Amino acid sequence: MPDGSARKVNVTGIVLDPADDCLYYKPLTARKLYRIRTDYLRDASLTESVLAGKVEFVATVGGTDSIDFGPEGYQYLTTYERSSITRYKDGKLTEIVRDERLSWPRSVCT
Repeated sequence: MPDGSARKVNVTGIVLDPADDCLYYKPLTARKLYRIRTDYLRDASLTESVLAGKVEFVATVGGTDSIDFGPEGYQYLTTYERSSITRYKDGKLTEIVRDERLSWPRSVCT
């Protein structure tokens, strides 16, 4: 940015889990994955500050641009910092493919 600070992009990866119970999201310029239960998002009586308190940290996943759920409950994430695609489940992050030809992988379709 003109003032020398890093540009912030608040959300780029965003996906509902297969049961529509949780919304997962991740800022492009951060390395943390978060979620919030969708029943909280549907509750119009909750204020923004109460909703903010309902957000859960899920995992540190690195720089990613896209998230989607695939078979067997895995989350697939594009990892632009490593030119790779990783998957996440139950606290375990696994790189499944890495190739420099995957320059800033942008989307996953499962």
